[in-house]
Amino acid sequence: MSKPDRTIPGGLVWAAMAFVLLVTAATFWNVGSFDFIMFDDPQYVHDNPQVSRGISWPGLVWAFTQSHASNWHPLTWISHMLDVEVFGMNPGAHHWVNLAFHMLNSVLLFGVLLTMTCAVGRSALVAALFAVHPLHVESVAWISERKDVLSALFFMLTLWAYSSYSKQKSGRAYLLVIFFLALGLMSKPMLVTLPFVLLLLDFWPLQRIRIDHWRSRQWLALLIEKIPLFILVALSSVITYIVQRESGAVVELEAASAGLRLSNAVVSYGAYVAAMWWPADLAILYSFPASVAAWKVVTAALFLALITTLAGLGMRRYPFVPVGWFWFLGTLVPVIGLVRVGAQSMADRYTYIPLIGLFIIVAWGGYELLGRRAARRAPLWALSVLIIVLLAFASRTQIEHWKNAETLWIRSLAVTQNNYRVHGMYGKLLTERGQKADAVEQFRAAIRIKPNIAQIHTLLAQALADLGQPAQAIVHYQQSLALRPDLAYTYTGYGNALAAEGKLDEALAQHQKSMELKADNPLAHNGMGLVLDEMGRSDEAIGHYRRAIELDPGFAAAHNNLAAAYAAAGNLEQAVSAIEIALKIQKDNTDYMYNLAVLLSQQGDLPSARQILRSALEIDPQFDAARQALQILAGAGVGEEEAQ
Repeated sequence: MSKPDRTIPGGLVWAAMAFVLLVTAATFWNVGSFDFIMFDDPQYVHDNPQVSRGISWPGLVWAFTQSHASNWHPLTWISHMLDVEVFGMNPGAHHWVNLAFHMLNSVLLFGVLLTMTCAVGRSALVAALFAVHPLHVESVAWISERKDVLSALFFMLTLWAYSSYSKQKSGRAYLLVIFFLALGLMSKPMLVTLPFVLLLLDFWPLQRIRIDHWRSRQWLALLIEKIPLFILVALSSVITYIVQRESGAVVELEAASAGLRLSNAVVSYGAYVAAMWWPADLAILYSFPASVAAWKVVTAALFLALITTLAGLGMRRYPFVPVGWFWFLGTLVPVIGLVRVGAQSMADRYTYIPLIGLFIIVAWGGYELLGRRAARRAPLWALSVLIIVLLAFASRTQIEHWKNAETLWIRSLAVTQNNYRVHGMYGKLLTERGQKADAVEQFRAAIRIKPNIAQIHTLLAQALADLGQPAQAIVHYQQSLALRPDLAYTYTGYGNALAAEGKLDEALAQHQKSMELKADNPLAHNGMGLVLDEMGRSDEAIGHYRRAIELDPGFAAAHNNLAAAYAAAGNLEQAVSAIEIALKIQKDNTDYMYNLAVLLSQQGDLPSARQILRSALEIDPQFDAARQALQILAGAGVGEEEAQ
């Protein structure tokens, strides 16, 4: 294989960089108008108390010492904190930061390949494919995937530092390699395969080892050189496995046999390659299969074996093929499913770095096939630009499905089958919107597909309870606890449903179990307070309401219930203070307004009670209880016109 021309026209380099940046911005700019989605975004950003207050010393300590969201990635947490510090909770700004990282990664990829190969056009093509491919939409358009774009930044910087080290053998450059790798691992542990990527680059394009030196000590020297890097990735791997296993993210090996996990891995490799060429029907979640058809496994295995054999046979003449192929295979190993993390079989976001290997094969292979002759280069680059434009349009279409949670779940249901997780997530969204009956249908659909998921039974039970069907709710709470007797919040909901059925002693026992499992559960304390109130034990109820508020000062319902308990005990002044706090938390809650008006009228402050009821009716003109209260106040001489 001939070496590329080492004379690099500066104008061409700048033009290539501009093209990569412009096509990336044009493809993804709409993300600035997108919302947070109800999947990981709450625990990563807006419902995370450590992140939502921006940069703080306790938050920085937490980022390095805790393993929230089943991961240890302190730099990712700090990145989100910085977003909140600068932009607040404006989701568009958070999206734009993701886009900025992606644009920077694309340009750095171009620069790294150019530095190593001096091939402007091919490097630009790889960068452009990386920038606009639809499989990368998930990493850019999902705020919670900041870890993807951030870790990729340090991946690119590690490659840049290593390229410099390979030419200069500078200790400073090697320290930069270690430094950037460490930062990358603290952003996302998937970078554990990076030292192996560096070994591939030693072969091509850095040419630090030749094929005819296969058995020489040079390979051993290159391995020894990377020992500090292997130590880093070993530490990261141990930390990640411990964190994810303790958090329950690592699925027990018995849950899926070794054969099933291996079969899924083989088929997933083939599916990723197919999706690179034809990126259609992409979804946020692909459920792990209960079984994999034998023909799929055999076909995928034969395909992988064929490509691997061809890569080996062409190693001498086309070294970019084995480098790109093993880059793809190797960087996917941590997430290919041999050790299951979560319930997905594969994920688009996992391809963010691995696809670079395949893009290298496409770019350099296309040049070898069509571009060696000058007369063919113009058509080749015209074809390349056409492919980039088509992929950009496909990505723009895919991006629109990430506009908000509803568009995302609807799209995922449309392009996947038997996806119980998506049914469950869509049901949660409908529940939050108050569409409880529709949510019940989604939860039932999820249970028909996968009847042994305790959390979905709990969600269905909660929706049924909210619809005033506690008896049906109790059935699903019991099924949930039969599957997972360690779910504290399920006991809380079960206790509430039992209380609604008048089974107060049983309800009290369930709330007690919930608190035994999770002592700092404000919902359990609030539920126990409600039961104790029903049993006439208001003093004990007040203690539990206070504890619920200590654990969650923003728990408006607990403040409201505390107000009712104070009122029952004859402490009207304390009751008014409690309900006023509830209204500060939920300013437009008409039920709380009504309760405050009743308390104020009991204190004799009838004008204030009248004004609050009028405000409640402005918010909800159909609030009959408030209208009737105004009529009663009118009868007391407050003014009949207010009751009209």
